[in-house]
Amino acid sequence: MKYLWIAILAVALPLVAESSWQSEARRARDDARREAEQARSEARRGVEEARREMRESMRSAGEELRRERLQWAREMREARMEVAREARQAGEEARRAAQEFRESVREMSREVGRSFR
Repeated sequence: MKYLWIAILAVALPLVAESSWQSEARRARDDARREAEQARSEARRGVEEARREMRESMRSAGEELRRERLQWAREMREARMEVAREARQAGEEARRAAQEFRESVREMSREVGRSFR
């Protein structure tokens, strides 16, 4: 009987050791899978956050560009209005000068007409 137990233990111990080794390998593999999944999830979150930040950056850059275009358009409108105002003033001054010239020519022609009478 003693030899039978020796034979059983000789066969069973390697099987138990192998079973223990396999279960540890399975646990290590499961741990590695969990860590890999966690790393993938973190990477996905990082990429999503980077995309969100990029969209926000692009949106704010677009808003800034829009504000600059509006400011430029406002300044151009004001410049056109200033030029138009100055042109009106110059036109009014030219009309007054032309009117004064016509009046002075009429006055001179009256004086010349009086002198010949």
